[in-house]
Amino acid sequence: MHVNDNRSAKGLIEAKITELFRQEFEDVTLKIQPSVPGAAFRAAVDEDRITKVCLTRLERPHDRAIAATDKWVEAGEAARVELQITGGRGKRISAKLLKRFVAGDAKARSGALHDIIEFENMTFEEAKVEAVLADGKRRTFNISAPEAGHAFTVDLTDLDICGFTVRHASLFDSLRVAIAGVSGLRASPRRHGHD
Repeated sequence: MHVNDNRSAKGLIEAKITELFRQEFEDVTLKIQPSVPGAAFRAAVDEDRITKVCLTRLERPHDRAIAATDKWVEAGEAARVELQITGGRGKRISAKLLKRFVAGDAKARSGALHDIIEFENMTFEEAKVEAVLADGKRRTFNISAPEAGHAFTVDLTDLDICGFTVRHASLFDSLRVAIAGVSGLRASPRRHGHD
């Protein structure tokens, strides 16, 4: 999703979702925050079901030690650098560092996280780990802020897009399915009258 004026994808849709939620449930406040399925992540790590690690950093023009991205972006512009590590031919990757990360105390986790986000003398800001869960579904866990839990991403599918706008009804239905997958509840798509 395109990020507008440094606002996250969550920020871009949160206001509208909150407004529509308030119209339906006047006495309830909606708070959107990451889900924390720690047990699922730990199980995937323990059972070596890791398929990908993605490291990301933002190269800001004023603090670049090495202007390696200058050949790709205009002078004075920030650049997003992303590194993906996967196994060859669908093989899973080593979970040794992640095992150290999930098993240790706060100090050990901090050390393991440092080793995870460090690659060839470059320190990345964000680390995401893709794992295959016990039910065969793939989930991407953000491990950059362990104190906040291991948020994970869920792709929103079957969105009804008109031009550059997602119809609210299809967004709500897709969010219901995502929430059901996180919570273990059964999703029951319900069409809203909103466009």
